[in-house]
Amino acid sequence: MEQIKKNMYVPPAEDMEKDTKNIDNMMKSVKALGGDSGHSDDSAKMTDGDAMCYQTRYNDLKDKTPREHFKLVGQAQGRLHTCARRLSSYESLTYLHTFPELQAKFGDGASAVKQAREHYRTLGFGQAHFNESMKDTTKKAWKCGTGAKQSCKCHGTLWYGATKRPDDKKPIDSWDDLKQWKTITKESEEWMSCTDANFGSDPWPEQEKQCWCENKPAYKPWKCADEGEECLCDSGWVVYGAKVGADKKELDFFGTIKLSMAVNGTHGKRTLQCDASSFDGADPAPDADKACFCDQKK
Repeated sequence: MEQIKKNMYVPPAEDMEKDTKNIDNMMKSVKALGGDSGHSDDSAKMTDGDAMCYQTRYNDLKDKTPREHFKLVGQAQGRLHTCARRLSSYESLTYLHTFPELQAKFGDGASAVKQAREHYRTLGFGQAHFNESMKDTTKKAWKCGTGAKQSCKCHGTLWYGATKRPDDKKPIDSWDDLKQWKTITKESEEWMSCTDANFGSDPWPEQEKQCWCENKPAYKPWKCADEGEECLCDSGWVVYGAKVGADKKELDFFGTIKLSMAVNGTHGKRTLQCDASSFDGADPAPDADKACFCDQKK
């Protein structure tokens, strides 16, 4: 602990007080996004690879080409017409916060989350560097109710869709499968019935529906830059510390602050240079690679 105190730089109290203000955190911005349930992909064009994925995914194309079928049937049913799976707003936010290069390119806020979703759809899903981090995100959703007589207690996003695939009538028993069809979503904090009335419309008339809960991710400061790069952290605090641990694996925020760190605010700016010059010359991890994390909640 003494070593941490020795290597830790914290700005003067008056600077911290001046820098602290009531900001909308990223989760609130995500709530304003469209796209979770609207599947506004109709303007996108299928690549040849997308067409092959569409033909493999759905079982009722018959004599129609994938592009023809999507135009005549699939688009109205909210079918997934790309090889990449659909990312929810929460997943898109996770994707954005995982990669500092995307933060530098797209910025922050609701627009950046939308751009991150599009990046994954067109590029990221096909590149191991980007796709690896998204493999476990589907485990965060769970089925919480079927039919109008059931209610769900969900702290996050409720997804409302069909119980059976319209193409072959097989049960829809996973969140990813549910998202391959038309759904409606709604932010939820308490109990809510799985009914058309609560969601405002009926995505699949005359069919039994089900609800899935996507838990709201717990807040955690995210990596915003490697040493020497600009950290985008609008109105937040920036934590500067070791990039890797003794096992040579990259540290997350909590791993970094367990060792030693320096902290500074952006002082009204949107970015801060990730190096010792921004932290009064402090070096929390001498002779080691370092990284910065953005903590917008302070």
